[in-house]
Amino acid sequence: MISVVLALLFCIGLAVAVLALVALPARRQGREMLSARGEEVVGSLRERADAGRLRRERPVPSPPAVAPERETGAGLNDSLSAHG
Repeated sequence: MISVVLALLFCIGLAVAVLALVALPARRQGREMLSARGEEVVGSLRERADAGRLRRERPVPSPPAVAPERETGAGLNDSLSAHG
């Protein structure tokens, strides 16, 4: 089990090293990281996240103070005993 965890940590470290060697210098030079399609996808995801955030911030209506009365089976029992 320890070997699996160590292998996982090694892979994560390797991925971070690749990002540091490739993506960060390219970003500093001003090169775009995503294609036009990728930028559209990120923009739509941001819009959806903002809409979801607004929905969560909206106050939830409180339940009614008095619950509506329910019909009980007592009326049926009375009618059956009267015939009985």
